Amino acid sequence: MKQKNRTLLNTAALILMKQYKFDLDNVVLTGSLALDMYGLLPENREVHDVDVIVDVTDSEWGAIRLKSEIIDELPGLPPGQYNYLNYREQVYVTVGDIHINIFREKIPQNCTLIDSFTGIKINPINNIIRAKKKINRQKDADDITDIACNILKMK
Repeated sequence: MKQKNRTLLNTAALILMKQYKFDLDNVVLTGSLALDMYGLLPENREVHDVDVIVDVTDSEWGAIRLKSEIIDELPGLPPGQYNYLNYREQVYVTVGDIHINIFREKIPQNCTLIDSFTGIKINPINNIIRAKKKINRQKDADDITDIACNILKMK
């Protein structure tokens, strides 16, 4: 994992624990930062935010929404396309220069990799690919191609 990304993840974990009172057992890292954990992020690819899945109660989610920016559009998608994707339970948190996308979903049962520094579970590659296919921006299509190429290089 790139050192810059390690720092980003560690800082985001502290924000989630201290400001949002998350039990990190209920947090799953996903997106580009998770790909870096697997060694599948291209060298030239920058990670700009931290994507996490959380499993919280309705009241906890309500409290999170009060402190966060509600997302209704996503860069790289046509206007209105984002809500069509059913990512209605997502908020965007910014603390200083740390940006965290928080998705409210059930924790995937197949999370077997855990970050040894933060204790955060890492979303399996197949789940990340499925989400990227669903969103289907050019960036996501490029990521899927890079994942396939990197996996083939490992053989």
